[in-house]
Amino acid sequence: MFTEPTDLKNYLVALHDERNRAIRKQTQVYCFYVIINLFIVLYFFFPQLTIRDLVSYKLPLILAYLYFFLRHWVSKKM
Repeated sequence: MFTEPTDLKNYLVALHDERNRAIRKQTQVYCFYVIINLFIVLYFFFPQLTIRDLVSYKLPLILAYLYFFLRHWVSKKM
């Protein structure tokens, strides 16, 4: 019966955790830039929009999809 060495297992777990942490951090950075740019563009092109209008346009759902797309893209890139 083969048992995996605990040092190797701990190393792989730490490596996987470190990679996930880096992916999450980079995704948050990209999301921050995209969201800031989105609000700036919306402000200039649609100055009559209010926060209530944006929320009624399913903006939180769109931002969630954007976050998952960016996370997938960053994880492929790393």
